[in-house]
Amino acid sequence: MSYCEVLHEKEIKKSRKPHRCSWCGQEIPVGSTYREFANVYEGEFQCNVFHQECWDACDRSAVECDGDGEYYPYYNHRGLTEREWEAQQQEAVPA
Repeated sequence: MSYCEVLHEKEIKKSRKPHRCSWCGQEIPVGSTYREFANVYEGEFQCNVFHQECWDACDRSAVECDGDGEYYPYYNHRGLTEREWEAQQQEAVPA
C-alpha cells in the first residue's frame, strides 16, 4: 500500500479567499487560479493548495526524484524545482 492515498485533485478557477501555497509559502491572492490536492499521508488527512507554476514544479520534482513526490512545504522557490533553482544560481555567478 502506498503511504499517500489521493482523495481529490482539482483546478480552482478563482480563489474566493487568500491561501498560502504549499510549495513556496507565498500568498495566493483572492481571484487567482490555483490547484488543490487532498490526500491521506501516513494516516493523516492533508489539503494542499499550489500556484499553478508551483504545481508544475512539484510534478517536475517528482520526476527528478524517480516519482517519490515528497517535498518540504513552504520550503521551495516559486515555480522551480530545487535543481532548477540551483542551476539559476550557478548561471548568476560571474565567471
